[in-house]
Amino acid sequence: MVLSKTNTDNLCCDSSSRFETLIYRYNLFTGLYMLEPHERWVFHAMVGTFSIASCLYAVVFVTGILAGWNEAAAAATAAATAALEEATRLANDMHSDAPPKLIPNAIQFLSRLIPTSKGS
Repeated sequence: MVLSKTNTDNLCCDSSSRFETLIYRYNLFTGLYMLEPHERWVFHAMVGTFSIASCLYAVVFVTGILAGWNEAAAAATAAATAALEEATRLANDMHSDAPPKLIPNAIQFLSRLIPTSKGS
């Protein structure tokens, strides 16, 4: 009975080259030593394409989340600013007989609640 040659016949690294030793250890660790060299290239091409597509998808996903977050923050800031302006108008209209220091203090307190937007 004659055994056919398999990829597992030569599991020892034949070279003393550092680069080839690293490739050998990578193939041994990942189980790619069981594939023929051309099969390894196909495997890496497929996995590489999938990895690049996954990274691009993740970038688009995170960009969308950040854009939505910034848009919501801008809307909240605009709503808070409008509420502050309305409160200021009402305070000036309705409480004109209030002590003069009360209204500016209330406006200053309310203005601290509004986050300032940095940049655009």
